[in-house]
Amino acid sequence: MHQLQYVVFAGISVLSMFLLGAWFVRALALIAVQIVVSTWWLNRYRYGPMEWVWRSATCGKLQPLRRDACGVVKPARTRRGN
Repeated sequence: MHQLQYVVFAGISVLSMFLLGAWFVRALALIAVQIVVSTWWLNRYRYGPMEWVWRSATCGKLQPLRRDACGVVKPARTRRGN
């Protein structure tokens, strides 16, 4: 009986190691996709989508999201002090 338990649990251990390796590969693939997409996004837009929502909600008006045609971010307008 003990030998059967050893075989069953050793098999589960090997299977879990295989599944863990598969999840690790998936995680690396997801990180690679996020790097590509975030680089693409930030080359075209000033902020990430959630940062834009947060800034717009904080300021009470929609903030400019897109960069200009040259990819240069124009500074935000500020009121002149005294």
